[in-house]
Amino acid sequence: MCYDKCVVSLDEAGECQIVKAELALKVRLSLEPAFQIIYWSICWLTFFISLIGILEGQHFSGISIFMSVTCLILLYFGFGSTLKLSKDSFELTYFRGFKKKSYSMFLLSKLVLSEQRTIQAEFADSAEPLVFYLNQKNKKKLVTAIQQLAPAVLIETAEAINQV
Repeated sequence: MCYDKCVVSLDEAGECQIVKAELALKVRLSLEPAFQIIYWSICWLTFFISLIGILEGQHFSGISIFMSVTCLILLYFGFGSTLKLSKDSFELTYFRGFKKKSYSMFLLSKLVLSEQRTIQAEFADSAEPLVFYLNQKNKKKLVTAIQQLAPAVLIETAEAINQV
């Protein structure tokens, strides 16, 4: 059984109670800009091919149904990338959990924000920083949550984040 998302506390009788930890922040991640353009272009392409298949024959054909289902699946996974921030963990989930990265909030040492969407998180146990992308509204939410949960984390802005 996995207890990494739970908090253990004592009740009045002195018995251990496992309580689910509360999330401080859950926001939708953006994909890397180049990959995002390719991914959403494929989504639109499947949508329009299905639409052409429906309108061309004026009935539902096999290709239009297949392309419609493919488009819906791509949309489902495309909107499923999230950043979850709690008191102990910093978790990035891409494509509804296919790619998952989890870090300890205690190891977060520095957060570098660019003027665009790029955010660089540096952890004490990692040599290279973690780079992810958020829109401006979610970036403000992240900074506020980090300041509340981990006030010792250094937050700075950069003109452009150098990537190797």
